[in-house]
Amino acid sequence: MYVNFQKYELKQPNNCDVNFIDVYEETLSDDTRMAQFCGTATEPQKSDGNLVYVRYFAVGDAIRDGKFEIVYTAFRESDKCIPTEFSCDDGTCIDKSLKCNKMYNCKYRYDEDPALCTPGN
Repeated sequence: MYVNFQKYELKQPNNCDVNFIDVYEETLSDDTRMAQFCGTATEPQKSDGNLVYVRYFAVGDAIRDGKFEIVYTAFRESDKCIPTEFSCDDGTCIDKSLKCNKMYNCKYRYDEDPALCTPGN
């Protein structure tokens, strides 16, 4: 499963004691944490399983002023996609209907490439 942050804004970036987002795979334990974000940017995450947890921690004003939007996308690992799929050019395939839907569904956002999303493509 891909986890892509469409929007991400913490009230106090770079202050990990006040606000952060953790992404876990399968269970909520330190050894399954895939990433922790508390700065000004995120990176897409790729889970090997079909279960992902997102934990938002904030105190004080950061609780109501932090903003984020996440898109989860199921994918199939294959270098050769079938006709109903779109190739993310990283060895994964997503449903073709997700191409050019104004949401980042591929890990590297290739599905929203302006060259692919112009009329006639």
